[in-house]
Amino acid sequence: ANQGLTDGELGALGAVVSNVPLTHANLEGNAKLSDHALSNFMDALGQLAPSLSLTSLNLKGCLQAGHSTIGALFRMMERPQGKRPVLSHLRSLNLSGIRLSSQAALSLGQACGQHPGLEA
Repeated sequence: ANQGLTDGELGALGAVVSNVPLTHANLEGNAKLSDHALSNFMDALGQLAPSLSLTSLNLKGCLQAGHSTIGALFRMMERPQGKRPVLSHLRSLNLSGIRLSSQAALSLGQACGQHPGLEA
């Protein structure tokens, strides 16, 4: 993981991700990435076809991740009526070191439990 990634660099990655078959997104240790940049990247993943093949998402140690990032993650994990979640192929999710409110942790736990592929 590149632990010195800037918000601008992450934004550039989000802009080109549609041209890359993305199976793993590893942002581990990028403690300075802002919640805004992380949520925009998550939204970019959620809008593009390659996100359908994303099997691993690692945000461990992205200490600025907050409400916006977790909200984007929820949107990608929820099941639209009769459809598969955007992250339906996800098998691994690492949010270690990210502070979550009790409500967010509970909701995220429920979403993970209902997810078709996440392994405990």
